[in-house]
Amino acid sequence: MPNILSIILLALVQGITEFLPISSSGHLVLAQELFGLRIPGAGLEIALHAGTLVSILVFYRKDLVKLLRPLFESDTVAKAASWKRIGLLVVASVPIV
Repeated sequence: MPNILSIILLALVQGITEFLPISSSGHLVLAQELFGLRIPGAGLEIALHAGTLVSILVFYRKDLVKLLRPLFESDTVAKAASWKRIGLLVVASVPIV
């Protein structure tokens, strides 16, 4: 069972390297090898990525509220504009293979 210090170390590696154009998962594997950490399974990596998602949602919370608020109002023009922005964000997020 991993100790809390090794989990914190991997969380720091994940947080620092997530937005670099190099795989943060690769950094986690490298950090585990360099520091001699043996954490089996993908559960920890999934939890670290979930933490990254939460931090992104917290950072962009004001923008998300501005984007989603019109969906719950009666103004159909604002609602349509908000759906259009959401659609464009989804399309822009799809990786090109």
